[in-house]
Amino acid sequence: MSLLEFLKNNPTMFQNYQAIVIKTLLENDSEFSATINEIKNKIVELNFDREDFEINSAWSTVKKVLDDHNVISINGENVKLNNENISDVEKTECLKICGDKILQHHVNKLMKKENQYYYIRPGVNGEFWKEFRTNNFVAVDYLDQNKPESTGDFDLSGLTKDEISKRKGNTDDNTELFNISQIKKGDIVAIVNNLKTIEEFAITTSDYYYKNSVNENKHRVNVEFLHFGSSKIGNPVPKGIMRDTQNKIKDFFTGDDSEYFLLRHNIDGTWKDDLGKKYHFGKTVPNQKKLRELGPGTKTIWFTKKSGEFYFWGYGSVNEIEPIQENLEWNLVYADFKYFVRNYDTSIPARGKFLKKANNSTKEKIENLPKYNIQTSMFPITKKIYDQILSQDLSHNNGGSTY
Repeated sequence: MSLLEFLKNNPTMFQNYQAIVIKTLLENDSEFSATINEIKNKIVELNFDREDFEINSAWSTVKKVLDDHNVISINGENVKLNNENISDVEKTECLKICGDKILQHHVNKLMKKENQYYYIRPGVNGEFWKEFRTNNFVAVDYLDQNKPESTGDFDLSGLTKDEISKRKGNTDDNTELFNISQIKKGDIVAIVNNLKTIEEFAITTSDYYYKNSVNENKHRVNVEFLHFGSSKIGNPVPKGIMRDTQNKIKDFFTGDDSEYFLLRHNIDGTWKDDLGKKYHFGKTVPNQKKLRELGPGTKTIWFTKKSGEFYFWGYGSVNEIEPIQENLEWNLVYADFKYFVRNYDTSIPARGKFLKKANNSTKEKIENLPKYNIQTSMFPITKKIYDQILSQDLSHNNGGSTY
């Protein structure tokens, strides 16, 4: 199994350890290797003083899993990926998957109430992006070497917005300087390289600090870049830094933006679906426009209903939207569709597969969705429902063993 196949076929990572180890090794371009101490330090850094965390136990756990799956080999204090012939395309995709898993775990398990989401631009025209990316920090700067005090060339730590304005004078960038001074370890930053696209997401690994020894970008925060961004969070950022007061970034990661869909595939349906490969739909299907706008990457679960109960075929991300008749019919094309495994007590057989029955909690959540209609074949769900369907323990509510 290739590294990419391992990451794609391993949807349940209860912690972020595996993704951190693989990301750390992949980022060493020459040999895909690192020392045990380097890996441990990175695991510690990205678990943010968790009370239930102990590094030696974490390393022992992740080492066993990755070794059992032949992902890594260990020689003394050195850890190395076993697959050295990873193409640039595969490496990029693997880093995206790792980054996404790390960030999802951070949002769902590690963020504290005081943590916030921010947009930051790497200069007016992106001129600082390479420096940020290479040195793992983000910054804002409004320095004029001839008037250092009036342009904010002083440590902002502990200062209120009024105190910054008093020292600097009332200018438009005072709010931005105050914003960066408020960034704390564990916040999430979206790097915006133009006014519409998130170039990359990052987790802050330090509080704000002032670096007086450099000539520019003195107001800094260290970050862990995560190798993926998004074009789906439309938010113009005319400033150097803005706090996400509209919760667009948060909603993107918690599933409130409906990037997850249930798709009805009946056993004897009239649509020309190719089970697990292509999902056929037309212009008259409710919610189809929303799904097409979200595009590739949208996560879906195929379902059918029998005797009032929900049964699920499997799940996969949309790889491509294939037009059949322009503006009339389309296919959702899949490359990674996975079927649910048989549960001997609750699954039902159909077309050589075994469909997974929804438990009572899942059924209730689906039927209470604002866009749910018993006749609708395509509708958005929250990330919480999506995750519950994938991870629900059927023995808890319906009896029998799980998949």
